[in-house]
Amino acid sequence: GAAGSSHRPAPIADFDFDSALSLAEAIERRDSEAVASLLARCVSDAERLSATSGVLRASSGSSALHLAAAHVAAAHLSSAHIESPALAIPETIHSTLVAATATTEAGTAAWADALEAVDAMGRTPLLVAVTSLRVDMVQWLLDNGADPWARDGEGRDALQLLQAPDACELAPDELDRGVKRDVRIRDVQHG
Repeated sequence: GAAGSSHRPAPIADFDFDSALSLAEAIERRDSEAVASLLARCVSDAERLSATSGVLRASSGSSALHLAAAHVAAAHLSSAHIESPALAIPETIHSTLVAATATTEAGTAAWADALEAVDAMGRTPLLVAVTSLRVDMVQWLLDNGADPWARDGEGRDALQLLQAPDACELAPDELDRGVKRDVRIRDVQHG
């Protein structure tokens, strides 16, 4: 598994700052209805691409997928989170991004770019999900084409991040095994 050519998400161009802030906050609250509503307000394909693959949080360099993959403290969750399927937000991001492209090929390329985009710490959405101990999101990202051997800004892949001292204190054994299994299965399937 060689590391992919990761890139930074583009700054928001066609999606205005206030809308980007609102979308970031809705994703962080895990409010799938608000996320869908904000993305539905995009009036052009360029706006939809900006909203789904551009930087929503300038301080962290995070795109919509990075925010969806991150751990969120219970105090920041909205009541909508309890009623929404856990992966409704990344699925909405995916379908919006693909719909914003003129061809299936362009949609596939835009999605691949979103999966491999890196935040300010050099992490892809998959690596954010791993460090956030989000097994559901790790599996979803792997199932949807994320590179299991992507490396962060310090050169660590998903398995190495799980073996970091702070991850070992937090990760239950079954989570550790589950993520390792998912990454190994993906490597065998695509290796």
